[in-house]
Amino acid sequence: MVMKKLTIVLTCILSFSYASAASCVDLKSGLARGMENANVLAMQNFLFEKGYLQAKPNGYFGAGTFAGVKAYQKSLGFEQAGSVG
Repeated sequence: MVMKKLTIVLTCILSFSYASAASCVDLKSGLARGMENANVLAMQNFLFEKGYLQAKPNGYFGAGTFAGVKAYQKSLGFEQAGSVG
């Protein structure tokens, strides 16, 4: 339940940050280490802009993205799983 809420929160934030319409979008799958796709890149861009990701976003969910997700989860008071969804 906590991870589902984080997915909704994160996708809403991403939607407001990167889309012209103020609507939420649903990630079609969870995001975890080793994945590489446009959803990872969008999440990385958000984390980078907020200061949770130090490396330049590249679409690959590696160690830096894992640490950034955990830091963001911690800031929201969520379980620090390091994955989304």
